[in-house]
Amino acid sequence: MGRKAKLKQVRHSAQPSPQPETNSDPNEFVEQLEKQGYQLERVERCPEVPNQRVDPQM
Repeated sequence: MGRKAKLKQVRHSAQPSPQPETNSDPNEFVEQLEKQGYQLERVERCPEVPNQRVDPQM
């Protein structure tokens, strides 16, 4: 058997690696965050930036 034939045989005989199962429940991510102590209803966002530019005082 040649080198390429052996590689081809190894590829065909090798089992494909099992794919990790993904959970189809979209709420599981939220539940995990809530278990860690986060609450999505009270998300702290950055403070609001003023629309107008403030001149520095001298």
